[in-house]
Amino acid sequence: MVRLPPLGLMLLAAPVTVAALDGLIVPPGPVGEGVFSFDGRFLHFPFFFFLGMVVARGAAVPGQGWLGLALAGGGGVLWASLYEVADPVSRTMAQMMMDSGLIALLPMVRAFSVRIPVLSGFGQQSLFHYLWHPFIIGIATAQGLSAPVTLLVAVLSLILSCHMLQRVPAVGGWFGITARKAGAGRRQDAISPHAEARPLIPDLSPSSG
Repeated sequence: MVRLPPLGLMLLAAPVTVAALDGLIVPPGPVGEGVFSFDGRFLHFPFFFFLGMVVARGAAVPGQGWLGLALAGGGGVLWASLYEVADPVSRTMAQMMMDSGLIALLPMVRAFSVRIPVLSGFGQQSLFHYLWHPFIIGIATAQGLSAPVTLLVAVLSLILSCHMLQRVPAVGGWFGITARKAGAGRRQDAISPHAEARPLIPDLSPSSG
């Protein structure tokens, strides 16, 4: 069996994501009815998932911060201008630009040491929340709950169920709960007094070397 690197997987996933964003594979939304119906938006994610792996595992590219800002900003402006326009090709291009730019910025954002316990808890168990939030929101929506109530129910349900499943790792692993190691969540550069702060935007001046 050939094991492809993240870059190869990203290139293979690109046509799937583009076709899904254009609505060429399935409609961009729930297919059928019921809580367990397939959602076409799941096919939007493969390219961005593997792009995230490429960015996380690869070395930073010179000018990556500026490129990420340009793509995210330009794609966001284009996306907003097309919000009520029936132009799937342009909307696909805008979403690819915006999302790719935001992913490219992740290494720079990660350099910040700001830590908010509640948000950190969501981040440490992001797989669980990512997998199960559509299911919980689907149940709440099927009951006719309003959007604010649905959001409240989803957040509280996810926090409570995540907390309970973390107490039983053998079961929680089947639901996407990640086992935490001792000291997890603390980045070395955040606790070391000698860590060098990295700017959000790299210095691209000629004198920077």
